[in-house]
Amino acid sequence: MLVQLAYGKTGYSVELPETELTILTPADLPAIPDPYGATLETIRNPLGTQPLRHMVTSNDTVAIYLGDLEKQISTPFIISCLMRDLSHVPNNQINIIFNYSSIGEDPNERIHKMHMGELFRGIYSFNHNPFDKSEQKSITSNWKGGIFLLNKVWLDSSKRITIGLVKPHPFIGFTGGYDLIVPGLAAIDTVNQIY
Repeated sequence: MLVQLAYGKTGYSVELPETELTILTPADLPAIPDPYGATLETIRNPLGTQPLRHMVTSNDTVAIYLGDLEKQISTPFIISCLMRDLSHVPNNQINIIFNYSSIGEDPNERIHKMHMGELFRGIYSFNHNPFDKSEQKSITSNWKGGIFLLNKVWLDSSKRITIGLVKPHPFIGFTGGYDLIVPGLAAIDTVNQIY
């Protein structure tokens, strides 16, 4: 039986045996009528924890890591909702850390491409550089008793936020969260040691 898989831009045809075969077809969900309002509502009423604006005070230093800009996630949309709820934190106490994948690209240019220049005015933004050990700080981990190097600004911030895609992963269960931080904010030696 010839099956058309939803792969790439045009799909991919594959011949499969007709016996002992079950084809699962995902159902398309309707669009959310007010995506901005729904995202803001989720940030303000998270499951199992306090709202972000109650956990982050005006005295906190905040690091926001944007780890999945090249993936299918609306980072500018999410961060505009997030920054609205962090408006009580002075901009000079917030750092935006971009992933390494485009290290040559100016972080201010990346902000400009997201059409968010006004929102980030006065906020320090930079590209994480896993090759520069002066930007790293060591932590001790329970994993194999190793000492790992992570981004210094990230570690020194009193509150840390990651924005990225959470999706199923064949080996670790789900990507996102800790998986964004390591390898995303780790030194190259740490990445090589783990992976």
